[in-house]
Amino acid sequence: MSALVENQDIRYNQQVISIDVENRLLRTSKGDEYQFDRLISSLPLPEVIKMLKNVPVDVCNAVARLHCTCGYQISVGLKTKNIPPYLWWYIYDEDILPARVYSPSLKSPDNVPEGCSSLQMEVYCNRNEYTREELLARSVGKLVSLNILKQEDILFTDIRFEPYANVIFDHNIYEARKTVRDYLFSLGIETIGRFGKWGYLWSDQSLMSGLNLKA
Repeated sequence: MSALVENQDIRYNQQVISIDVENRLLRTSKGDEYQFDRLISSLPLPEVIKMLKNVPVDVCNAVARLHCTCGYQISVGLKTKNIPPYLWWYIYDEDILPARVYSPSLKSPDNVPEGCSSLQMEVYCNRNEYTREELLARSVGKLVSLNILKQEDILFTDIRFEPYANVIFDHNIYEARKTVRDYLFSLGIETIGRFGKWGYLWSDQSLMSGLNLKA
């Protein structure tokens, strides 16, 4: 990945809050403005629409029909390699909040220090539906009680809310998605990635959606 960003002018910690397509300007929360010749966005389609002015009613109605899941990602760092030998696995139990558990350390040993491992648990719910204590007790705590993890092996836990998790493929998605993406394209905004294309793209597919754009 380092080769892709070498010698590139990347501005970090900048939140774009508005897009002026007429003057081809991006404005950030810090008050900075950036002129652009070509605009490629991997942001979720609803977020891009929020940054524009005078959006047609039919486009606003279409973006309101785009739905996705949201939830918490609970990460656990462990000072042991003794974890289930599965890249990801699913849980079907109402008392245990995570629907799926994934191991970044099994994906690549470079993701953790020597002798350690990691797990990430996915809890699909609304923001603040559970307290931090409830999230930990009904995820990490449950795995400890089932002897899948040992409390003394846990180095740290981290909880983050993700407002955009997976696209929901309902009856409205195809027409609504086309309406929104066609409108953005008419303004000169090209969209890429899982939520720019609003599809079930894996990380490699998301990357290729950008690399495959015509120069």
